[in-house]
Amino acid sequence: MVHRNFYLTRGFLIVGLVIFLSAYSDALSQKFIAKSFLHDRQFYGIGRDIDTKITSKLESLIVGHDHSFSVYYRGYLQFDLSSIPEYATLKSVKLTMGVEPNYQGGIVLRKMNSPLSTNEIEGWNELWGEKTILKGYIQNERIVITDSKLKQEAENVIMKNEGSIQFGVLRDSESTSLFILFREDLLSLDVTYEIPQPQKPSELHVSNITNNSCDLEWNEVTENIEGYDINIDGYHIYKDGQRIATTDNTGYIVSGLIPATSYRLSVSAFSDAGESPKNEITLLTKPSNPNNLSATNISCKGVDLQWSIVPGQISGYKIYCDGQLFNTVESTTTNYSVSGLAQKTQYNFTVKAYNSSGESYNNPSVDIETLENEHIPYGPYANVTYNSNGTANVRLWWGLPGSDSYYGIQYYRVYYWIGNSIVVAPLTTSRYFEFSNLSRGVIHRFSITSFNGVCESYETESFDIDLTNCVNPPSKPSNLEFTPHNYSGGIQSGGEVTWSAGGTSYNLWLMDGLYNVVQYSTTTDQSYHFYNLNGEYKLLIEAINDCGSSYSDLLYFTIPINTSLKIASRGNEDDLFKCISAINQY
Repeated sequence: MVHRNFYLTRGFLIVGLVIFLSAYSDALSQKFIAKSFLHDRQFYGIGRDIDTKITSKLESLIVGHDHSFSVYYRGYLQFDLSSIPEYATLKSVKLTMGVEPNYQGGIVLRKMNSPLSTNEIEGWNELWGEKTILKGYIQNERIVITDSKLKQEAENVIMKNEGSIQFGVLRDSESTSLFILFREDLLSLDVTYEIPQPQKPSELHVSNITNNSCDLEWNEVTENIEGYDINIDGYHIYKDGQRIATTDNTGYIVSGLIPATSYRLSVSAFSDAGESPKNEITLLTKPSNPNNLSATNISCKGVDLQWSIVPGQISGYKIYCDGQLFNTVESTTTNYSVSGLAQKTQYNFTVKAYNSSGESYNNPSVDIETLENEHIPYGPYANVTYNSNGTANVRLWWGLPGSDSYYGIQYYRVYYWIGNSIVVAPLTTSRYFEFSNLSRGVIHRFSITSFNGVCESYETESFDIDLTNCVNPPSKPSNLEFTPHNYSGGIQSGGEVTWSAGGTSYNLWLMDGLYNVVQYSTTTDQSYHFYNLNGEYKLLIEAINDCGSSYSDLLYFTIPINTSLKIASRGNEDDLFKCISAINQY
C-alpha cells in the first residue's frame, strides 16, 4: 500500500510517499511545484452581491516565502496527482488545511470544472462545478476533510489522467481568515493507494550452457489492468537466492559458474509497485574436460587409455575414436581398454566427461598407431573321420613358411563357429588341433590366428566343413606301404604303394624333397605302381567320394635303396601341411 502527501506551501506542492509492509519497492519522495494559488485582494461591496464585485488575484506561489499570509472568504486549491498511475486503487484521501486559532466557522469545498488560467478573476460562479459540499472536522487548528466524495473526485481525476484536482474553498463566516499558509503541514492532500504487483516473468529457460556460464532468457512482462498498461522498470536476476544483477532486457548471461555444479537461477520483474514473485529454474553446468589422457599397452588390435577424474556432478565418460563415439563408461571409471582395432593403423582417441547438460569441450586427445603381426598361418586344412554314433572328428592343421621360433610365434588360436555362435578353442603351441564328436547335418567353420608375444595376427580365411548332406563320407586312407621293385639290370627305379580303403576314388600326389609335384595320378584301386623314379619322394593320397575328400598321412621313400627290404616312414605335421599347400598350388 502506498501513502502520498500532497503539500501546498511556500510555492511547492510536495508529494511524500510512505511504504507500508508489503511486496513493494522502497519509499519514494517527490516534489511538485504548485501551479497557482488564488485569493481575494480587494473588496468593492458587501452583502449578497459580494460574489460578483470582488476582484481576485491568481498568483504563482513563490519559493522562499518567509512569512505566512491568510486567505479570506474564499480560495483556490490545486493539487497535481499525475504521479499516481491510472491503475492505482485509492484506499483513502484526506485534505488538511490550517486555520486561524480558535476558528469556529464552517467551510465549504466545491469542485472546480477546470484549472484557473487567468490572473484576474471577476467572478467564480462560472467556474464552479456541482455544489458538492465536502464536510470536515476541526482538529488541532486544522480542518480535516475525509469525505468519500473527495476520494471519488480524486479517483475520477486519476482514472481520466487529468493530472490535477482543484477546489474552490469558501468560508461561511466573514469575521476571520479562511485558512493560512505557514508550515508544510498546514495545507496538504494525503492519498493512500495500492498498485498491483508485476506478474512474474514466464517461459524462463537456459541455453548455451557451458562449464562456467549460460544464457538466461524469459518472456517480457506486459501487464494490463482494466485497459491500463503497467510500466515494468526492469528485472532482478538471482543465483541460489542471492541477487546478482539487474537488467531491463529479457535475457542475461550468467557467468563465473563452477563446472558440473547445480544452481537455482530465478528472475523477477519490478516496478514502483514492488517486485513480482520469482520464476525459478535449476541449472547444471557442463563438466570440465578430463586431463592427463594417455595411451599405454599399444598392441595390434587395442590400447589402454587412462585419464584424470573430473570433479562435480557427472554421469560418466564417452570415448571417441576418430570423432565417432566408441563406448561409454561410468563416472567412477578413469581407464578403458580399447579392442577390435585394425593392425598397423593410426587412430585418434578423445575422452569427454558428460552429464545431463552435455559434454565437456576443449578435450585433449591422443594419437596412436597399432602394431602388426603379419604372420598369418597358411591353411587350415582338415582330415575328417566319422564315428559310429553319427558324429565326426576333425583334425585341423596349418603352418608357416618357416619355424615358429623364426617368426617369434608363441602360440596359435583356433576360432570355431557353430551357426552364429563362436567358440574360442584353448591356445596351442602345435600347428594342429583336433575336434571330436562334432554334429553332422551342419556346416562347421574354422579359422586360425598366431600370437607373436606382442599381438594376435589376422585370422586365416575361414575353412568350412560341410556335414549337412554327407551320409558316408570318405575315411582317411590308412596303412600306407611302399614296396620297391627291381627292373632291368637289377636297378631299382620304381615300386608299388598300397593302402586301406577310404573312398570310391583316389588322387595320388608324388612330390620331391622340395615339395614340387612330380607326378599326379588317379585310381579307383587301393594300390598304384610308380616307374622311373630316382631320389627322395613324399607321397600323399586323397580319398574322394560324393561327400568330399580326406587326406592320408604323408609317406616318405627313397629310390634306389641299398637293400632288398621295403623302406617307408611317416611324415610329420609340418611336411604334411607343406605338401597340401603344394597340392593347392598345383
